[in-house]
Amino acid sequence: MSGVVIAGYIFGHTLERYTAIHPVVGMTLAGALYRQFGPPNFLDNPSADLIDFHLRRIYPVIILTKGPLTWNWEYIKNNSVKVFSLATLPWTVECLSTAFFAHILLDYPWYWGLHLGSILASVSPAIVAPPLYKFDERGIGTKSQIAPVVLNAGGIDTAFTEGVCGVINSAIFYPAPLVYRIVKGLLAIFVGIALGIFWGVLSDCLPDHSDIYAPTIRSLLIFGGGLLLTYAGGYLGWGGTCEYQRVYTFCILKSSVNVA
Repeated sequence: MSGVVIAGYIFGHTLERYTAIHPVVGMTLAGALYRQFGPPNFLDNPSADLIDFHLRRIYPVIILTKGPLTWNWEYIKNNSVKVFSLATLPWTVECLSTAFFAHILLDYPWYWGLHLGSILASVSPAIVAPPLYKFDERGIGTKSQIAPVVLNAGGIDTAFTEGVCGVINSAIFYPAPLVYRIVKGLLAIFVGIALGIFWGVLSDCLPDHSDIYAPTIRSLLIFGGGLLLTYAGGYLGWGGTCEYQRVYTFCILKSSVNVA
């Protein structure tokens, strides 16, 4: 398992070095090749399955804790309609088109198509970002500010993907009546927003602003709260709630003070 991870990492970054392709593409290709030509699935091993279980809950916390720190919040505030439209409209088209073609061509049920679409719709920002950085360094598109729009929209796109994918995933796999799962999926969004507002206010008020360790305490509160809610949400079948919670936590904090 470690060898596959290391090989995927090396291949992905080697591909990025000589092309404009994001390393995630190379890592995905390495995983696909191993799945086709390698030995039987190593996740059949209970130890590997346990590691995979925890990594799947930790990595969204890291992504959605680190990601908002790179967003240009002032730019998003001044161009909110443009950024959020670019983050959500193409994502919606990609998700629905994937669900449609998966149902027509592969005979997938609609809910499996939506689940697949919610995963694949987040790939485009990762592919667009590396060449966009190079264009920005060359001064291409700087007057129209293409890079800030696309990069900030791509970050929000990723957060949107994490939340929607979590909601759909819990609606499919959590054993409960269909009506309850649909209602719970819709409520998970609003519960996540409410928890994010609460946790953002708490993270802002709890450490004193004059304390030199306040940024560190806030960062630990955000990471610890996100990790706790991720495991709690997965256990209770409320996937996706914690993703919205972290995004709105950052929104509250950035509207008052700097996180770090």
